[in-house]
Amino acid sequence: MAAETSQRLPSSRALSRRVLAGAACGVLSALVFRQGMGLVLHAWGVMPDPPAAYGPVLGLMALWGGVWGAVLAASLARLQGALLVLAAAAVGAMLPTLVFALGAQAAQVRTPVGAVLAMNAAWGLGAGLGLALFGGGRGRARRA
Repeated sequence: MAAETSQRLPSSRALSRRVLAGAACGVLSALVFRQGMGLVLHAWGVMPDPPAAYGPVLGLMALWGGVWGAVLAASLARLQGALLVLAAAAVGAMLPTLVFALGAQAAQVRTPVGAVLAMNAAWGLGAGLGLALFGGGRGRARRA
């Protein structure tokens, strides 16, 4: 007889709700936390352009915030509370920044990678806070 694990996985319905919540939190976080950090970095002289200069691509940033938020929610589904928020900030800082760094080199973008790292960490923090507050926790759990 196979030994059962004591870890609980979210049900597929709970995971679907969490992924949708992650997408919504990712969109809002891209518009509030990421752009807010961009404004702070511009005020400190780190960013060459204010976030308002990105107006034409703001919708695209929100879209990608939602995509990354859904991925974040699915990949961190077992985490809750402060651990979820910290993990989301770390993952948010690293993965989108890596994608940016690979594309920015080819596109000759003039935004410093450190500034993008801080903005993406702020996005991950906001998305993680949203998931911790509104992501529905684990919902009904099922055995693995």
